[in-house]
Amino acid sequence: MLSQGKERKFLVPALLFLAAVALFSFNLQYPATRNFDEFHYVPAAQKLWALQENPNWEHPPLGKLILGVGLALAGDNPVGWRCMSVLFGGITLLGMYFWGLAVFGNRRSALTVALLTLVNQLLYVQARIGMLDTFMFAFLSFALAAVSGAWRPHLPARTVHKLLTAAGILFGLAAACKWSALIPWGLALAGVSLAKAVRLPWLPEGSWQGLSWKQLGVSLGLLPVVFYYLPFTIFLFFEGQPRPGLLDILFRMQWAIWDGQLRVVSDHPYMSHWYDWATLKRPIWYAFDHEGASQEWVRGVVLLGNPVLMWGGLAAIALGLWSWLKERSREAFLIVAAYLCLYLGWVLIPRKISFYYYYYPAGMTLSLAWTWILDEADKERPAWSPWLRWAFFVGCLGFFLYFLPILGAFKIPAESFRRWMWLDSWI
Repeated sequence: MLSQGKERKFLVPALLFLAAVALFSFNLQYPATRNFDEFHYVPAAQKLWALQENPNWEHPPLGKLILGVGLALAGDNPVGWRCMSVLFGGITLLGMYFWGLAVFGNRRSALTVALLTLVNQLLYVQARIGMLDTFMFAFLSFALAAVSGAWRPHLPARTVHKLLTAAGILFGLAAACKWSALIPWGLALAGVSLAKAVRLPWLPEGSWQGLSWKQLGVSLGLLPVVFYYLPFTIFLFFEGQPRPGLLDILFRMQWAIWDGQLRVVSDHPYMSHWYDWATLKRPIWYAFDHEGASQEWVRGVVLLGNPVLMWGGLAAIALGLWSWLKERSREAFLIVAAYLCLYLGWVLIPRKISFYYYYYPAGMTLSLAWTWILDEADKERPAWSPWLRWAFFVGCLGFFLYFLPILGAFKIPAESFRRWMWLDSWI
């Protein structure tokens, strides 16, 4: 039997997961029609599981295979389209909790990260739509948690190796959902390699000396490639001819994915640019469906981050950058490096059309940045803790509940949606 301490250790993550799944599941049957990219991914998942064809060839297969599990379990209906996103949304919340634990080293801060993530609005919306990004970031959050846990001084070499091995597997699975995971994987490999090769004053200390180059190469070099390609083996079992061969999977399909990303050039009414995302200038409406005899009601879903966490989070990132460069803060380094990688990586990706949901992974790191700010405030004013922490969470929760009707497809009067449109560019 587990000791009482171990039971408590697992109780909080379990309760967070169950609470998240319950929250994300409520009203899941709306929108009643396929929603934004569900029009692409649901049919692709159906045909992929039937071993017939791969219509959505511009993305790797794992996310669509996961989506197909939901279709097999619940059928071709709104719950079937989204139930796996609900599950992986709950898994993502666990990933954020363990990422917080790896960065800050204590369960109070990890709980703060998870609670702020739960009300930052991005996870709520992404956990209720059948899109690849939800599955990708679930794996990626755990991968970044493992790297952050390994980047700590005085760890046994065996522990570092295990954490980096887990990270490598998870990076590969994340990339097998969507290629945007390649950039954080590459940064993790480059960062750990650089820190092991040379001591630089702006990199925090880590326990890399007991880790051999061979172990590092296998953990963060070979294993991600193996687990990236693993889901592609489903194509070897396709019915009909010509059936893709191993060389097709290794090379031709990868070139097709690259070429497919470059070919997306058509304008979209909710397209945006990377420099719009951090300031919430142009969110994206996933759905806006009319109901009623005179279309007097609407159900809308807008991906819009919690303004308190999003706008204030930019100041938290700026303070973290200053603390990293001036004081060599390990926590600030891990948070700021992750945010800049997940955000500014889109400057490098040669895709001509982009949307606000690309900011989803970077926006999630703001929960870590805010937790760092609250922890620093606790050091300055320990008598205020935990009141300041809980007051901030309650304030963020208030904004989440305020925006909830247009996040969760609630039935509202047709013109009332404008009360939530603080900026004209949100419409």
